[in-house]
Amino acid sequence: MFNEKIPFIFISYSHKDSDRVCPIIERLKKEGFNVWYDDGIEPGSEWDENIANHISQCGYFIAFISENYLGSSNCKDELNFSRDLDKDRLLVYLEEVALSGGMAMRMNRNQAIYWDKCEDKEKAYQKLFSAVGIEKTRIFIPKPVEETVSVQQPVPQPAVAQPVPAQQPVPQSVAQQRPVQQPAPQQRPAQQSVPQPVAQPRPVQQPVPQPTTQPRPAQQPVPQPTTQPRPVQQPVTSKNAPKKSNGLKIGLIIGGIILALLLVGFVSVMILIVIGSSASSGNNVVIEEDATANELLPLAEDGNADAMYRLGEIYFYGENGEKIDYDKSLYWMTKAADEEHYDALKFLMFMYNVEATPYEFDFAKSVEFAERVLEQNPEDSDAMFTIGYCYSVGGYGIEIDYEEAVKWYTKAAELGEPDAMYNLALCYYYGYGVEVDQEKFDMWMQAYEEAIGN
Repeated sequence: MFNEKIPFIFISYSHKDSDRVCPIIERLKKEGFNVWYDDGIEPGSEWDENIANHISQCGYFIAFISENYLGSSNCKDELNFSRDLDKDRLLVYLEEVALSGGMAMRMNRNQAIYWDKCEDKEKAYQKLFSAVGIEKTRIFIPKPVEETVSVQQPVPQPAVAQPVPAQQPVPQSVAQQRPVQQPAPQQRPAQQSVPQPVAQPRPVQQPVPQPTTQPRPAQQPVPQPTTQPRPVQQPVTSKNAPKKSNGLKIGLIIGGIILALLLVGFVSVMILIVIGSSASSGNNVVIEEDATANELLPLAEDGNADAMYRLGEIYFYGENGEKIDYDKSLYWMTKAADEEHYDALKFLMFMYNVEATPYEFDFAKSVEFAERVLEQNPEDSDAMFTIGYCYSVGGYGIEIDYEEAVKWYTKAAELGEPDAMYNLALCYYYGYGVEVDQEKFDMWMQAYEEAIGN
């Protein structure tokens, strides 16, 4: 059932492609997505005005591209209008099409699924359901088939209806920001598929940490040989008359000098080691945000982890005069992560968890990087949420473990992570990894509403 009070998907398609598009729309509805398309326009209403209003209000825009679509001025107007409004967009190519130069340039900035090239249509559907940004239009998360519900009850609605979220500019890369979550599900379905919790965001570009030069160790004062106290003079007799001791005094003085020189030499060597280590790793070099790849490459090859990370960003986003090169981006990000670079670890944690070329889903790697992030910062809620997400969805090297998911969602939710609050609320509602608990569902859903400002 379409609900215009919460974020919804606007479907843009040519009516000549209805036989191919309508089954996909029905599957989206079945999976709990809030969908609107122009078959819902009431007779007699002004078509242009109605279309424009729904594009303005939608939370997500999907265009089904075909030769029929490109031949329709109305369809192209819808796509251009969504771009002008900076809507989150997904292009689903129903067939191979020839694009003009200008249109190719504009459309290459969007996420895309090549439906005609997907032999396994179920995998194509999973890509569609996990597209970045689409999750906020989901009314409910389907329950697994094996866990049936004996009594269907509507989910309590949040006290305040969700406003249509403000749209953000579309990034240059296919990796997007984490979507804002929709309010509680409207109806509890009886037979559904595995839940799809909220998707992960594209990692936000952090300013490159400015390494500090290690302080030069303070020079230690050179120990000076101490003068031996003169022994109490005894009366000289023939039996106790001392022999001359000039040789002993000279030996003590020489020994003290040697000891002092050794200490000075040790301190000097330690200083050289510290300075040499700092210089060899490039840690005394400030990485400028506008530095080019050619400027950073010698530093990265010299072991500077910040330069490695910045190169990974440049090649991933196509910055500072470089073209997008995912192979080089992955290479340098991995090199930086090998040096336990915090931002590189988080970047890879997200990238193996988000649908972004050329990274394939690998939840096992995503969890591995998240655990390494937590080793450096035990209170990183993004890493906690990522682990919980991987265990709640499963696949890609990770088996579904709802109890483990609840554990990590709880940790992240207690630190104020809104998406973790939302998914934890659903776990208590459906009984994923915990006993069904309406009070905790209400508590975490209310916390989520407060966290997002509703």
